[in-house]
Amino acid sequence: MRRRLPTLLPPREYTILALLVFLAVALTTSSTRTSMDGPRLAVLAIVAKAARPVAAIEQWVKLGRENTELRRINAQLVLDNAILAEARAENERLRALLGFTTQAPLDYVPARVIGTSTQGFVNCVILDVGSGKGLRKNMPVVCAEGLVGKLYTVGRDQSLAQLLTDRNARVSARVQRSRVTGIVRSVHANLFLLEQVPKRADVRVGDVVVTSGLTPMFPAGLKIGTVSAVSEEAPGLFMTISLLPAADFSRLEELLVVRSPAEASQALKP
Repeated sequence: MRRRLPTLLPPREYTILALLVFLAVALTTSSTRTSMDGPRLAVLAIVAKAARPVAAIEQWVKLGRENTELRRINAQLVLDNAILAEARAENERLRALLGFTTQAPLDYVPARVIGTSTQGFVNCVILDVGSGKGLRKNMPVVCAEGLVGKLYTVGRDQSLAQLLTDRNARVSARVQRSRVTGIVRSVHANLFLLEQVPKRADVRVGDVVVTSGLTPMFPAGLKIGTVSAVSEEAPGLFMTISLLPAADFSRLEELLVVRSPAEASQALKP
């Protein structure tokens, strides 16, 4: 297909320009008469001057097209880079989960967070697995850093997991170093309390607090948090013990649901 000049000039201008070019070529090639050198050079100068804006416009159009293409390529590269960064971050999270399963050899069902919910004012996340994977209500839910919560309701293909940050959540806990026990509840997503620990009990800042295993709901040894402050100044029999949660509840994406050996065996039955 023949390429057309950009329609940035009226057709009449192109016609005049073509005539001038034709005349210039004719004067350049047709005659050897030296007497015509003066007029011929003058015409050539006029043609060169007239052609200069057209060449500039064509160059401008070309640069515009190149800029458009470069912007498209840049947008594609930005998108590709974002996808690669997301894949790399997901790979790191999955590696962390794999490391967690090696440290705590239980029966796990992988789950992905696909939403949040406040059903019945209970602070929950929605998981993409349910009873079809052998899951049941009250099964513990963990991330690579530790305990996240438990299954609250279970559907066929999705579940709601009640987070430890819910105001009604309680977990029987134990200080890993000294074996002191207590009950953990949430103040907010970045602060838990270890309660019902008598004054003068052996609890120090930096101690790791894990599930006690004293209730059948949570297996022993799942990390809940780390002691950040200890005080015996409050009235009463118990200390005030603050914990930094192990899990980052603002960044929950890939989780694991813990099945007991009996539940795992039941799930394998046809």
